[in-house]
Amino acid sequence: MHRRTALLLLLAALIVAPWAGPIRPASAAGFTVNSTNDEPDASPGDGICASTPSGACTLRAAIMEANALPGPDSISVPPGMYDLRLRATPQPDTDAANDLDITSEVTITAASAGSTSIRSAGYDFLGPRLLEISPAGNAQISGLTFFGADTFGTGDVGAGIANRGTLTLRDSVIEHNRAGTLGGGLYNSGNALLERVLITSNSAADFPSSPAGYGGGIYNDGTGTLALRNITISGNGVDISGGGIYNNGAMNLTNVTMQDNSASNKYGTASGNSLYNVGSAQVRNSIISRTGGDNCAGSPPESLGNNIESGDTCRLNGPSDRNDLDPRLGPLADNGGPTLTHALLPGSPAIDTAADAA
Repeated sequence: MHRRTALLLLLAALIVAPWAGPIRPASAAGFTVNSTNDEPDASPGDGICASTPSGACTLRAAIMEANALPGPDSISVPPGMYDLRLRATPQPDTDAANDLDITSEVTITAASAGSTSIRSAGYDFLGPRLLEISPAGNAQISGLTFFGADTFGTGDVGAGIANRGTLTLRDSVIEHNRAGTLGGGLYNSGNALLERVLITSNSAADFPSSPAGYGGGIYNDGTGTLALRNITISGNGVDISGGGIYNNGAMNLTNVTMQDNSASNKYGTASGNSLYNVGSAQVRNSIISRTGGDNCAGSPPESLGNNIESGDTCRLNGPSDRNDLDPRLGPLADNGGPTLTHALLPGSPAIDTAADAA
């Protein structure tokens, strides 16, 4: 009898309870993108990924929902070319148009870098960057290609990705992006970890009203901490210094191949085709190679051993380092794995010479 009375009281309370609107997730939410359109979310924070006007779950709408909801969220991205077309000029930089902005904790898992790309299809307010992570943002991303952004003429940084928060990027590609000043592929002033990533054919140009052009592949700013693991940095270029990487922060490279990057040395200063370092840099189990010119300039990186340089400008003198040695690398190709790489050709001095413990 007591249980029946309690049940009736509960039902009565539910019947007379006022309607409080849609139920919102208390913590983590998951979204599956089902459209390659570039459309904003209709009502950020309602827990429903539905864009306007089509009602589809677009990549931009999913990120807007994740930004508006509490707790960590996840986004699944199927194969396709995701062109960023929404432009609003002038306006403050928001996640509803221009580049994609991450301001919360979100995990983005795409099908694969070979089948899933984000591409710039129009100018952002500050330039057609692809992705920006705010100081409060924490992004874990895998299986994406960031392609075709160009901020030249805007003075903006990080055409592919600008990270000012926390970034973990895995099994991905950053290619064919050009920054107007710093970091054609990646600009980092926060905390970034990259694993199994290809950074290729990016550039940073000399913006006329603010001569710069540093870090064709990556620019790591003074407050940035950057860790690269199993990374290929190939064929990037810059007008001034740091064709592959310009490091002004703290950086650790392990199992990194830097091949055929270039710096044009426009103003007659040391160029650093592969690396220009004025911060703290550690290098282990890595190959730094280019035909002609200096590989490194600025302060020499700290060697943790087992590195090979095609020249002797990086001044690597750690255990088992070898300088002035051709590493015998093949062209950038599909050698298995999530991205293109430079294979070690038969007779390469790099075969079986890395430190396994690293």
